[in-house]
Amino acid sequence: MSAHTPGVWTAHPLRLVDKQEMKEYVARCIDAGDGNFWGVICQKPDGPADVCHTGNGSDSAANARLIALAPEMAVIAPEMAVMLADYVLLHDEAIGSECECMHCVGARAILEKLEADHE
Repeated sequence: MSAHTPGVWTAHPLRLVDKQEMKEYVARCIDAGDGNFWGVICQKPDGPADVCHTGNGSDSAANARLIALAPEMAVIAPEMAVMLADYVLLHDEAIGSECECMHCVGARAILEKLEADHE
């Protein structure tokens, strides 16, 4: 997979003034692009599809693939969080203090975010 847009990614409602403003935004995106538009489509059996437009930039295809993987990632996330917490704990115990390597610091940041999301 090519590089997706690095993040912290957050979800927000699009609070546009009206439908016309959204149409103009989409038209500007189309005009600015080279015809390579990417998105994620989820066809629901009980109604219209949900569509997430990921853009027409160099990261758009990778962003679409990342978002499309989200349902599978959500299924394994709880087990992965336990494994991540175990890793950090074992690593800290092995060195006798709180490890400050980039892996442990990153793992703690993920675990803190997961805890905050569940409060």
